[in-house]
Amino acid sequence: MKLRKADNPWYMQANSTFEAPRLSMKYPYVYSMTMTNKDMQRFYIGIPDIFVAIDFSCNNFKGKISDSIGSLKGHRLLNLGDNNLSGHIPSSLGNLTQLELLDLSKNKLS
Repeated sequence: MKLRKADNPWYMQANSTFEAPRLSMKYPYVYSMTMTNKDMQRFYIGIPDIFVAIDFSCNNFKGKISDSIGSLKGHRLLNLGDNNLSGHIPSSLGNLTQLELLDLSKNKLS
């Protein structure tokens, strides 16, 4: 697997080769995926190399969400739902400009 550049972003890709007498074919295969979270599906035709998803749901984590969470640049999904987190929701989450899905449900946040 390697990365392929399409316009600006980089995407994961593998090269497949088929060989037979007097015939050789080589073609790229660009990975795709469907991500499901909380019954919501998102299909990605190409998987960007910066695609990052963190799912810490249902772990019974306790305490506050650290302000340093805002330094997770490039993250697309952050699921902290169904834990026992308390305190305020850090304003540093606003720094996650690439975030597409954030789940803080079923916690004790204010």
